[in-house]
Amino acid sequence: MPQTVTPTEKQDYSAQVRRAARNKERVRLTQGDKAIAAVIPIEDLEYFERLEDYVDLLESLEATEEAIEKGGVLLWEKFKAELELESK
Repeated sequence: MPQTVTPTEKQDYSAQVRRAARNKERVRLTQGDKAIAAVIPIEDLEYFERLEDYVDLLESLEATEEAIEKGGVLLWEKFKAELELESK
């Protein structure tokens, strides 16, 4: 669970960055009652990026499968053969 902090000075922001890095904590920065940003450990960011890449891959595979099912995919070898026929 992220710790919620309302920094009042630039020093406070630096302290929250150090805290996230050192303690592996997620820190939610607020302004008044509104959350405006979050500081997370780099390991969390790397995990989220890997997760995002995985989701992108799954979506790509689903789209490819759908295109194959609908006949919208031309295999490279067939495409290449058609190009060779046209160029003669």
